[in-house]
Amino acid sequence: MKTVSLANVGLSLIGLYALAQGLVLFPLLATQSLALLDAGRQGLLVVAVVTVLPFGLLMLLGAVLVVNPTRVASHIWPGSDDIPAVSEELALLVFAATGVVVFARALPDLVDTAIVVLLSGRTAEARPQVLAGALVRVVLGLTLFFRPREVLRFWRGKQRGSGDTGGVEGNA
Repeated sequence: MKTVSLANVGLSLIGLYALAQGLVLFPLLATQSLALLDAGRQGLLVVAVVTVLPFGLLMLLGAVLVVNPTRVASHIWPGSDDIPAVSEELALLVFAATGVVVFARALPDLVDTAIVVLLSGRTAEARPQVLAGALVRVVLGLTLFFRPREVLRFWRGKQRGSGDTGGVEGNA
């Protein structure tokens, strides 16, 4: 019986979610880019960065994860000889999946805020709470996706620090 790595399956699913989120985000981006171009205040480069970049990032992330999850998994879990136990692999996968979900959810808020500022020409039109929340979610999402091992070590350290060492392995 041929076995499939949980990492490959999980990363492929994450990639599919990123592709789906990119396709859901595309109509908003297209509409907003037309509004920016109609206003005539912004150059084509700014419009491209604000509208095409988020869509491109999601599509690229999704495509890479779907097409080559093994290569991405090798960056998350370096060294083919010490593949982590299923429980650690699952934990890392959950952190990475959560990171993509958090990042994908933050993009629409960032895009909306950027478009409001670009259309009005004033930063006072932007709500700082929305912008700050979106930036925090972007940083959190990227950290969870690209550094899940460090997040797991931090989480295990907090578990040990609370005095609950039951079920925690000695080397993280």
